Amino acid sequence: MVIDYIADIDYIVNDCGVTITTATSGEVKAIYDNPYIALTDDLISVASSERLLYCVSSDVTSLKVGDMVTIDNKNYKITHKEPDGTGLTILRVGER
Repeated sequence: MVIDYIADIDYIVNDCGVTITTATSGEVKAIYDNPYIALTDDLISVASSERLLYCVSSDVTSLKVGDMVTIDNKNYKITHKEPDGTGLTILRVGER
């Protein structure tokens, strides 16, 4: 059921997430992820990581690409905003 799913998202984000600060939304809870990606073949190796914030969509409706968020006193710029239609939005952020 969608309502149960949204309640689960709220529970996970609010109880297990980090607090981010925004100019437009104030303090918001989010799950922070920084996955490491590596591709290797016989000639070349490429590695990267990307900061992701998983947020309850209703908490970040006023945020847009280009806005700044603060995590642990460090500023990041929102590079992509990806609502998934189920109540969850992924914010991709990069260093300022």
